[in-house]
Amino acid sequence: MTERNFKNLEIIWRTIFAVMVNGLQIPLFKIKIKCPDCGSSMIGTNGTKKSGSNRVECFICKNPACLKERSKRKRKKGRQFIVTTSFEYKKLINSKLKQLYYDLLKDGAKNKTIAKKYGVSPSQISVLRTEIETAIEKHQTLDSLVNIPQPDRAIAIDETFLEIEGKPIYIIVATGYESRKTLGIKVSPTRKEKDMREVFDEAERNTKYPIAIVTSDAWGSTIAMVKNLGREIIHVIHKHKKPFGKAVIKLHEYTDTERITTEIGVKTDITKKRAKREGYYMTTRAPLNPPPSKKKGRPKGSNNKRKKNPPKTKKKQGKRGRI
Repeated sequence: MTERNFKNLEIIWRTIFAVMVNGLQIPLFKIKIKCPDCGSSMIGTNGTKKSGSNRVECFICKNPACLKERSKRKRKKGRQFIVTTSFEYKKLINSKLKQLYYDLLKDGAKNKTIAKKYGVSPSQISVLRTEIETAIEKHQTLDSLVNIPQPDRAIAIDETFLEIEGKPIYIIVATGYESRKTLGIKVSPTRKEKDMREVFDEAERNTKYPIAIVTSDAWGSTIAMVKNLGREIIHVIHKHKKPFGKAVIKLHEYTDTERITTEIGVKTDITKKRAKREGYYMTTRAPLNPPPSKKKGRPKGSNNKRKKNPPKTKKKQGKRGRI
């Protein structure tokens, strides 16, 4: 009986595309497909599978050592995966995207130079740069990342996102109002409170003085981040929904035991024209160490068990008739 001749496996490369907010698709860079378990490039294609409304390409690991390891866990086949769960994707996507955005926001970085570095055309880099600047220009004009601490006391935090292989990747940016420079940036698959805090901390490391004012949209994670800084700070919130043209200003102050928040609602055109100035405010107090919440429901124990009601007996109904 002759042994089976296995096909020589070739290294598989795939291009990662970014889908902008307006639906424009831009190729970013190529990655080598590797097994997420063993990191081997001995990979074969494995058909497709449904993901949302589309179908995505699947791969299977054909490394004998990896298959042997899986057989110990009673797995008959090699590891099956898609691009977004591959080893190289998880390792490189965030670092490469962050480096790409650093390159795009630097002073004097030419499209041709960046395109050569990432293996794409200069026109694609030009489109990508325009999309980023348009998305973030709501607050400030982006100039460059800083090399020395800046004199800013007020920053704007905003985020935009790309869709890569069907999954959102967020770019969170903090810019200074006085220097008009990018003070902090993070590329992340999430935009949780800890992500916003990392961008805020990076921005504060790039300023000479502590940040006293933060401007942002009404995203809950940013609001929670500013509230939980634990120091006096002003938060200006511009809500991107109706009614437009209004802002909420929050002043967070602290005592030894509680946080005092004063909220003021104003129109955003108060400095543009002469008119009657109206504002609404309220003050709330919250303890810094609130008591633990009680568990809902009846306490456990035999004496506290609810007695079962006896089964209800049906009443016999008599025959109706005329008298």
